[in-house]
Amino acid sequence: MDMSKPWISIWLRTRETIRESLSETPRLTKMVLVALFGIVFGYDMAVSQELGDKYSLGLILWGSP
Repeated sequence: MDMSKPWISIWLRTRETIRESLSETPRLTKMVLVALFGIVFGYDMAVSQELGDKYSLGLILWGSP
């Protein structure tokens, strides 16, 4: 697969593109991406549950990671 154009291959061969991209990505980079996803997911859950109405921003930031 030609990874020089991942923006095209992601639409045509999604699984192959993701697998190849992950196989070439260093382990530390993968862990950082997982951590960032977890933080964003935590913030999304806080927003959907309207936690900002009940708790301060500092408490939400401390509890989301």
